[in-house]
Amino acid sequence: MATRNSDTIKKVIYNTLKNDAPLVALIGGASKIRYEKPTKNVTSYPCIVYNFLEEGDQPYEEVFATGIARTLVEIQIFDRVENSSKTLDAVADRIYAILHGQKIDGGLPNVTTFSLYRTSKTRMYENEPGIRRIITNYSFVNYSS
Repeated sequence: MATRNSDTIKKVIYNTLKNDAPLVALIGGASKIRYEKPTKNVTSYPCIVYNFLEEGDQPYEEVFATGIARTLVEIQIFDRVENSSKTLDAVADRIYAILHGQKIDGGLPNVTTFSLYRTSKTRMYENEPGIRRIITNYSFVNYSS
């Protein structure tokens, strides 16, 4: 089976997002890309937060005892209500452009992406007053050796 290395997948996603100059410009810096949810009232907006929703293994080539790992990654874009919703949409669209249908490795050796696609996109308001977000989910299917 594929080697499950959550740290590697985190790095692949982070490196891919932070190395995209148009995305970083939209949010005001790579430091606004984080794993897991930001602390209330601490993070400057807009920001991107990603985490894992689900992980699983699937056989790929049983003759050679190899396999693939599938990870459902949630990417959330947060912004203040007083800012234009165009920022949220532009960030979500840029993430879609750099992830959906791509074979990324995040600059890391021994990572092969078989499939990466967006499975959903949801717009909602955050429980914290004055914050809204877009939630996108991506299915990341890879082999790490």
